[in-house]
Amino acid sequence: MGAFLAWETARRLLAGGQGEHLLPLVLLDPPSKPAWDNLYDSRAHDPAALLGLVAPAPQKALAALGMSEGDLAALDAPARARVLAEALRSSGQLAVEKDDLEMAGRVMEIIDANLRALRSYAPQPLEGLPVLYVRSNSMEEDDARTAYWRGLAGSGFEELAVDADHWNLLHDPGSVDAIAARLARLLKKHA
Repeated sequence: MGAFLAWETARRLLAGGQGEHLLPLVLLDPPSKPAWDNLYDSRAHDPAALLGLVAPAPQKALAALGMSEGDLAALDAPARARVLAEALRSSGQLAVEKDDLEMAGRVMEIIDANLRALRSYAPQPLEGLPVLYVRSNSMEEDDARTAYWRGLAGSGFEELAVDADHWNLLHDPGSVDAIAARLARLLKKHA
């Protein structure tokens, strides 16, 4: 979801003449929009699976609370959001204090609304800004994903393959170093 938000923000800044000081856009292993839409559509009626689009393991977190995805689906939206927040908090996937679960539940509702809004978003081409597309060697459909983003980015597109993926990138120093080195070269090239 973050890649689409960053993309649209950069596109609007450039279109409004405010992009002269933008740094290269770094996309960390995002799916193509058609792949995202298919994934969303396949999970739209399963709240835990839908949350899996933005959190690493919500089903595991629910199991820690002794709940199933069916139990979760039977709840109304605010209760479902609070349970998901507690499940993610108790499993260490969400950094929030137990006393802040009401706020975390509201955040989960906002995430759900953002996911629904993203379903109707259609990325437009972005010209005039270098794009560093970081893809994981472990992901399927890399060629299709890469081609999708290359088609939107135009001439400023660069690709970097790393061994980490979206969820564990910061735990792989070699991948972080590779991204930093490529980004430094991009900055120097476009200075």
